[in-house]
Amino acid sequence: MKRSSTLFAVVAGAAATLLALSGCSASGTTPSGSDGPPQAGGDLVMARSASVMTLLPSRVAENGSLWVTEEIFDTLLVPSRDGKSVEPSLATEWEQSADQLSWTFTLRTDVVFSDGTPLTAKDVKFSIEEASDPSSPFGFINAPIASIAAPDDHTVVVTTKTPCAALPAIMSIFQNAVLPFEYGGVSVDEFADKPVGS
Repeated sequence: MKRSSTLFAVVAGAAATLLALSGCSASGTTPSGSDGPPQAGGDLVMARSASVMTLLPSRVAENGSLWVTEEIFDTLLVPSRDGKSVEPSLATEWEQSADQLSWTFTLRTDVVFSDGTPLTAKDVKFSIEEASDPSSPFGFINAPIASIAAPDDHTVVVTTKTPCAALPAIMSIFQNAVLPFEYGGVSVDEFADKPVGS
């Protein structure tokens, strides 16, 4: 008898939820205030199950912040859907040198930050160097990197200490998200408070 009453309670709760949801848009129209095409501006208010501790990728140490920063910032590459490879993001091409000690990334030419500033190799170099700080929660990820160069606005060369086949995967990790050079001219804390993403 106890089992059937529990089942009844679950079914009744599900029915009540469905009735409540069906009342949200019973007329088949868009909610009040959203008539017409989407427009820029305004506020997005949402409920989350976890607090955001930081909006600075190099300081992320928990999932709540990680999930938000991944929506603000881009990385050179992104994991494929099946997780078995990487795909282009800010970089369109990448190639390992013949001696296997460096990787050259070619950047897209059409990317701007949310403030309208063009994203360049100088931003990528700055971002990866910042993310490589050993005191950063995930700074160890960049341990194979010896140096980073930006020979022109759309080329980044990452030199590794030893051959590193995993470098493209490392460049797809949130820690290596690309920020504006020198945080766009503000302090790191000011930037973390009002980040500028790509």
